[in-house]
Amino acid sequence: VTPQRLRNIYKILEKKGVAGVVKDHHVPLNMVKAIVQKYNLTVLTIDTEGVDIESSLNGYSSLIERLTQSIVMWAK
Repeated sequence: VTPQRLRNIYKILEKKGVAGVVKDHHVPLNMVKAIVQKYNLTVLTIDTEGVDIESSLNGYSSLIERLTQSIVMWAK
């Protein structure tokens, strides 16, 4: 992640009033920690490794549905 990309993320967080961050396992943890600390956010880590999702358009829809369900449960 470049410094410019990080600045863009900060701008979006400030404009949108974001309440939390969903962290993908590919995003460096130190970057997420910096964002969380700076904006006093909460973190939801979603681990999709090892999940049996078929390789097709239906599989992609299933993945998005699972991610959405996780986010909704976290937001409650």
